[in-house]
Amino acid sequence: MLLLGLLPAASTATEDGGPVRRIVIVSGSTGGVYYSYGLAIARELAAATGVRARVVATQGSVENLRALVEGTGDLAFSAADAVTETGLPPDVPTVSLRAIGRLYDDYLHVVVPASSPARELGDLRGRTVSVGSAESGTELIAERLLELAGLSMSEIRPVFLGLGDSAAAMLRGEVDAFFWSGGLPTGAVSALAAELPIRLLPLGNEAASMRATHGSAGYRVATVPGGTYADVPQTRTLAVPNYLLVRADADPTVVAWVTRLLFERSRALGDAVPVARSPSPRTAIFTDPVPLHPGALAYYRTIKP
Repeated sequence: MLLLGLLPAASTATEDGGPVRRIVIVSGSTGGVYYSYGLAIARELAAATGVRARVVATQGSVENLRALVEGTGDLAFSAADAVTETGLPPDVPTVSLRAIGRLYDDYLHVVVPASSPARELGDLRGRTVSVGSAESGTELIAERLLELAGLSMSEIRPVFLGLGDSAAAMLRGEVDAFFWSGGLPTGAVSALAAELPIRLLPLGNEAASMRATHGSAGYRVATVPGGTYADVPQTRTLAVPNYLLVRADADPTVVAWVTRLLFERSRALGDAVPVARSPSPRTAIFTDPVPLHPGALAYYRTIKP
């Protein structure tokens, strides 16, 4: 069935009587999956309902969570491990935030030039490393991984660059490595690999330690398939789930529309961002520690066999 036939008209009133016309999606860096996914959702939402969504580029998960709580964003992408690391009061994630669903898993990239002598995290000692933008999910996970490898920030030369700037800096020879947590493939990494031979440092052995130390973050062993990036072989790494979040007071009608879009327009969304084909209702409902929003829950109940 066409989505247009399933969704109510865009003039549907909110609970306070006013029509919902515009929302703000806080996403991530312009070269990353969050941003592409946000643009795709905005396009499909406008076509199906008339709701206009403005997609705002951000530094990533931590900034997005704060934007939700502060009211400057309406819909936000976030990695699971960032939900409890926002710098906000401990009860904020479960009191102020709600989930639409679990979308896909981020894969940890530690990118080095193919000619680099670095073969594992410990080899980054004394090198210039981009650990991600300040207040990003990448920075959070980079700090955790370096700590597990026995490296403090004082033992590397850290720089805090977003994905695009990290890739550009590596191309200029200004950084020896950079961290990135994102979906597969990430456009900016693909573009870099087309210009500069690169490798990914293996991280699979760190997953168990990350779970033991930060158990609620959902870390798991994962594999970046060979050929995901030009001439980069299969590499074991770790992955962390990504959620699509709203505030607890978000309009249930709009939340239900967005939830329906994720599944019933997954093919169209996937044409723009391949990971958008990933969500399954069976896994999307697992968003611990953030409960599902009633609007999302209502949709899941309609498709429960």
